[in-house]
Amino acid sequence: MIPKKLKYTMTITLLALGTACLATGCKKKHDKIDLSGSQAAESTVQTAPAATTASEENSSENQTAQEITIEPAIEHAAGQSQGTSAGGSATASSLSVKTETYQNGNVSIQYPVISDSSVNAEINAHLKENALSILKAYEIDETKDTVTITCKILSATKNRITVRYEGDCAGPDSMHPTAVFYTNTVNLSSGADIGLSQLVDPSTLAAYVLSDDCTFPEADAEIAAAAKEFLASMDQAYYTDLFQHADFPYSGTFPECFSYEFEGSVYVSLPVAHAIGDYILAVYTPENK
Repeated sequence: MIPKKLKYTMTITLLALGTACLATGCKKKHDKIDLSGSQAAESTVQTAPAATTASEENSSENQTAQEITIEPAIEHAAGQSQGTSAGGSATASSLSVKTETYQNGNVSIQYPVISDSSVNAEINAHLKENALSILKAYEIDETKDTVTITCKILSATKNRITVRYEGDCAGPDSMHPTAVFYTNTVNLSSGADIGLSQLVDPSTLAAYVLSDDCTFPEADAEIAAAAKEFLASMDQAYYTDLFQHADFPYSGTFPECFSYEFEGSVYVSLPVAHAIGDYILAVYTPENK
């Protein structure tokens, strides 16, 4: 989700201050999300018993079958099956995938379901668990908070599936929603999540993000300039650590950075100030793609 064009002349100091102020009401770095604006977030997720999925409701609006176009991929990631020819073109057949929706009150989260019988049923359970893990990570109160997240299936082959999630969340007293972005790439043979450090060296990517070569494919010139200024307030060590801990699996702390590979390039989300959009997507193309 890219925010509307805005006038942005704040300095890095003001951006950092704005981010810190927002954290008290919505987002805490390396911590839980308090959407209600209160200082004391409840320790457990409150889940209403009437939660349903689109499959239970047989709703054609929330359940969509879609054939996936195979895209060239970085198939040498750790734990990844070799599914390309020497020329790099994909040889694995595509899978049939549909989307279903977890719906409970003002909470709506889409997630993928692979209908191909060759895929272990546990894969679908894992994909759904990751998609809904934001509820636990952000300590969402499903009786009060609002969460709307859609998923886009970027690719699905016999080797792996890559899914992109985006939307927003807000507490009952929030003035503005917080933009949400996360991704999930899963090895369909092992069921393991594929993380950023398996696609590109974190240190190399950190240096790229701080360089003038870094580009933001979904941002206009104004937002890109503001993002570059904000990102420069952190050093290479910070981004190296951020990338080393990017992506699923979720283990108590929701990652601040997510990534995916598409057509030979690696896309990575970077946390920025709320005024810039909460996150910005950068793209990096490895020289050995």
